[in-house]
Amino acid sequence: MKKQNTLKTLSILTMIIVGALALSACQEGDNTETAAAEAEVFEEYLPVVSATGVTVPANWATLSFPLGGVIADIHVEEGELVEEGDVLVSLKGTELARSTVDGAHLELVSAQQALNDLYEYAELASTEAQQALAIAMNALDETETRWQNQQEGYRASETTIKNARAELTLAEKAQKAAKSNYDSEPGSRSEDAGKAGAYKAYAAATQRYDAALRSYNWYTGYPDEIDQALLDSELAVSQARLVVAQSDWDRIQGGPDPKALELTEARLAVAESSLEAAEASFANLIMDAPYDGTMSDILPNSNEWIAPGQPILLIADLDNLQVETTDLSEIDASQVNVGDRAIVTFDALPEFLVDGTVVFIAPKSTEGAGVNFKVIVQLDEVPEDVRWGMTAFVDIEIEQ
Repeated sequence: MKKQNTLKTLSILTMIIVGALALSACQEGDNTETAAAEAEVFEEYLPVVSATGVTVPANWATLSFPLGGVIADIHVEEGELVEEGDVLVSLKGTELARSTVDGAHLELVSAQQALNDLYEYAELASTEAQQALAIAMNALDETETRWQNQQEGYRASETTIKNARAELTLAEKAQKAAKSNYDSEPGSRSEDAGKAGAYKAYAAATQRYDAALRSYNWYTGYPDEIDQALLDSELAVSQARLVVAQSDWDRIQGGPDPKALELTEARLAVAESSLEAAEASFANLIMDAPYDGTMSDILPNSNEWIAPGQPILLIADLDNLQVETTDLSEIDASQVNVGDRAIVTFDALPEFLVDGTVVFIAPKSTEGAGVNFKVIVQLDEVPEDVRWGMTAFVDIEIEQ
């Protein structure tokens, strides 16, 4: 039988008193006193609707694993306080899953480093290609100049030719002087030392002159067939090297090689996907606390096989209990609004009278006998001895 709430009793008594006062006033014929008495009493009367309820946490959940497996460890006990992220239960196979995650993470780091290296190498390669292009252009310019000069009878620069001509002049003068000295020495060069020395000096001067003449003639001469073939070959090689250098520069200056970049980026994408999959597999073997709360029920034991979705733990935020009505009729529910004040008492704790506020009204009736609607009352404070599942009685103040 439902407990009569204090305010509900007060309401009934008020109505009785009002009726008694009205009857007394009529008998005495004093209408003025009757009206004043009615007004005074009704000022204290607050209309309410009453219902039975049950205390529940504002936040609670039954936890399960998405995949089946064998329970390796249960890391909590019933009634234990836990914090968000604490490991509650783990399945067997976590070591292998952890190793897979580590391997996938290592591959991701390696793939990212390969991509970074590709861009860094591209920058260095671009600088080197630009330098190689400049060298190739300079080499071709020198080769073309040398080839053109020899076609005009100049195998060397003007300065080199002038030096060769000067050397030839000096060598010729030295040869004539040595010849004159040799001719003026009496005797035989095979018998006389002075004559022999003069001849040796003359021979050396002649060799110097011949060498200077050959150099000058070569520098100022035209290439023969072999020389021309070598010149043409050297020019062709310089031109080919310039084409290669230009091609390398054109290809590299736009960034990394497109094919190498595509492969490296694909490797990185695969590494990221692999790590994500490995972490998801590992997470499926570990049950973490979704929020701060109390372990209210632990269903299986270690080494038990559990099926996907099988209830494992019950966690609840017992610091924030509220009351849900269980038999508020449709007539009474139609008079209740979110924000209405309420007074809550508990069957097991009659000494407590707790204020609260309506925070939710169900949009659909609950299943069961009769047409009833669930209403949630948030308590202003929760007495220490109130427990989840205790029977509560709710009086909700409504407008007249």
